[in-house]
Amino acid sequence: MPVTYTAAPEPTCAQGHPFVYNGQQYLATDVDFSESGAEIDISDLSIPSGSQRKYAPSCLRDGAEIQVDFWGKIPPPLLVKAAISFPGIDLVDGMAICTKRSIKASTGQICKGSATFRLSFEAT
Repeated sequence: MPVTYTAAPEPTCAQGHPFVYNGQQYLATDVDFSESGAEIDISDLSIPSGSQRKYAPSCLRDGAEIQVDFWGKIPPPLLVKAAISFPGIDLVDGMAICTKRSIKASTGQICKGSATFRLSFEAT
């Protein structure tokens, strides 16, 4: 099953909604979903000087990324391809790789973590 994206119903709040990665549940405090398209320059020497370049969609693409802040002191495993889902906000359901993670522990505060996931377009 490929990664599926669904728009979250309005109004929705990510705070305290669970997300599951690699079978472990975390409580999200902030979710940032981003994706971008890629183009390649297909200009050649037949284009007159001063003309605009020609572009075409790239035949390769990067997966979308999700950056999640969460409560807790145990970060997701790094560089592990695993299932990810956001059942509380129905944002994404598929495979992802955790590419960056951090934990912030301040005196008198709840431990907070942050993780960035690159989504895979492969089947779960």
